[in-house]
Amino acid sequence: MEKSFNLSFYQYQDSVIEKYLITTLILPILTLPVYVEGIYCLYTSNDKLERHYLSVLKSHVFLSIIGEIFGFFFMRPVVILPVVGLYSSGLLGYYNFSTFIQLIILFFLYQINACTMIHLLVLRLKSILPLTFRFYRESTKLGTVFVYATYFLSVASLSNFILLVENQDVAKHHWSRWLDGNVPNKFWSDNYIVTSGSNLRFALFLKLCGISLVSYIAACIAIPTAAFQILNRMKGLLSMHVVQAQKQYIKALVFQVFIIVAFLLLPFATFIVGLEMRINSPVLVSVSIILAMIHGAAATFVMILANKPHRVVFFSHLNSCYSSVTCTNNLRDQKISDSQSVSVPNFVVSI
Repeated sequence: MEKSFNLSFYQYQDSVIEKYLITTLILPILTLPVYVEGIYCLYTSNDKLERHYLSVLKSHVFLSIIGEIFGFFFMRPVVILPVVGLYSSGLLGYYNFSTFIQLIILFFLYQINACTMIHLLVLRLKSILPLTFRFYRESTKLGTVFVYATYFLSVASLSNFILLVENQDVAKHHWSRWLDGNVPNKFWSDNYIVTSGSNLRFALFLKLCGISLVSYIAACIAIPTAAFQILNRMKGLLSMHVVQAQKQYIKALVFQVFIIVAFLLLPFATFIVGLEMRINSPVLVSVSIILAMIHGAAATFVMILANKPHRVVFFSHLNSCYSSVTCTNNLRDQKISDSQSVSVPNFVVSI
């Protein structure tokens, strides 16, 4: 690798990190209304939602909130290039809590939250399978096994972090020699954990993480694809009304998959590829971390749009806010009822 990390690079990186830290203070304020609306919808408008689906949905929103609080306030991770390492600038870092343990907790929260999103996708798929489908019982059992396997493998994959356990003094001296002593700020801090990046264990860690990400992405693609194929073969036996409703379900599945990939899997994939190929871009790293930390808010917002009872409440609140801001009486502002008609985007569906 070429040693091209001079003072100007570190100054540029410090300016990017400064903007990143300011952004991590602003974003929780912007995402707070999403969580407040999501919690309100979850506990006030659930008459038409199946109980199991609702319990998973509540767990998903709860994990999203915990993950965002931990990421933005307790850990507040900072990656300082070109060193393969992580610095904790949050509350736990201030009290010198182990950064390595913080990293494992953060990954655990994100892994389990990703599993709950896939769980919700599988439950949606089960809800649109026609009872007349030849392999209906086998498909539902396969979906259940797949969900439990996803949870188990997500927890088991945390054992990969054992590969990163390394003597910090040895690893830091390795980087110090390679950089001729021109190391980043806070490099020698106890909150800054590094890996030498040249051992076989680190390479194996990246490959195992890559396999996990590919598996998640494959699952996200396979679930709506399987649903589309099944419904396409069954449409001749179903009424046009049912077929049209099921197509809307497929659109919702695809939209939810897009959120999972765009806000969680893609940032982590970018981060892992960047480590593997030694792409030293402070902006790319910062954006990837931010997208991963706000994935819970994005998923909560999609939850509001994808479920009709929540969607009705949300548009009613939006309508009320608009009327208050414009100081006009909106005739469409009525009490929420089962018969209320709300104009919504075509990609959302009721369940």
